[in-house]
Amino acid sequence: MVEYDLMFVRDVRRALAEAPVAYLPIGAPEMHGEHLTFGLDAIKAHELCKRMAEAGGGTVQPPLHCGTSAPTSFNFGNVYISVPVARALYTEYLQGLARVGFRVVVALTGHYPGCQSAVVKHAAADAMETTGAWIVGLDECDLALDHGYTGDHAGKWETSIYWHLRPDLVRMDYLPEDPDTPLVAAGPEDPRVHASPELGERVSAIIVERMVAFVRTLLEMDADPVRHGPTKSQMRSAMRAMALAFERGRTSPRREERYQRACEHFYGGEFSQALGLVLQTWEIDRRELG
Repeated sequence: MVEYDLMFVRDVRRALAEAPVAYLPIGAPEMHGEHLTFGLDAIKAHELCKRMAEAGGGTVQPPLHCGTSAPTSFNFGNVYISVPVARALYTEYLQGLARVGFRVVVALTGHYPGCQSAVVKHAAADAMETTGAWIVGLDECDLALDHGYTGDHAGKWETSIYWHLRPDLVRMDYLPEDPDTPLVAAGPEDPRVHASPELGERVSAIIVERMVAFVRTLLEMDADPVRHGPTKSQMRSAMRAMALAFERGRTSPRREERYQRACEHFYGGEFSQALGLVLQTWEIDRRELG
């Protein structure tokens, strides 16, 4: 049992004693083509978080269907909240999990336009400033950039992952059979041609394995606060810088080779190296990190 909302008091106490890790899956209700459900983002993140907790310990919060976004060309059924509200909501939720006693808290967003990627990282850094916990905010694709998953919308990657995690919520037969018929809110790669549950299984396994390893690293650092006090500050600064890169970039930083290298350093526990790459590439002044 890893789902926090289904636990009793004794279950939460046991989880805190054995693996004080909390996962918060985040998404936004929005159209994902004709073939995927509106709740894909948070449901996808929730399923990934459950697998992370089952593999490495910890608990998973209910999926939080609250995300932000810039205006899109496909607005049917989409529900967003503003950036300030999203940042405040995520920050307070993460602070609350730290107050419960979780030493490592992960906010995983399955919804990742640039503004959402930035706000999740800012919220995690904000929460770290006021708690003693190690708190990280990330997009699921941060952990698989080197495998080509730099983000899409109901295209090859999201369709494949959802098809693996929740095949009951994928209806490929709802898409037009004619390959020349353009798809709405699904792409850029045509899921009819490029998506498969097998691809979803492979990339999901990579994401889960790498997050479990990263959480284990953070727990080890937390066990030695004297040595890793500066490390925690470096992690917070690196997240803040990564958030600023999303706010400044004309295109997604995830497609930049230097950002991909920064993610490799960050999720390998090498926060100062990640910070240096982002500061240099996006010309961020350290004073902007707070």
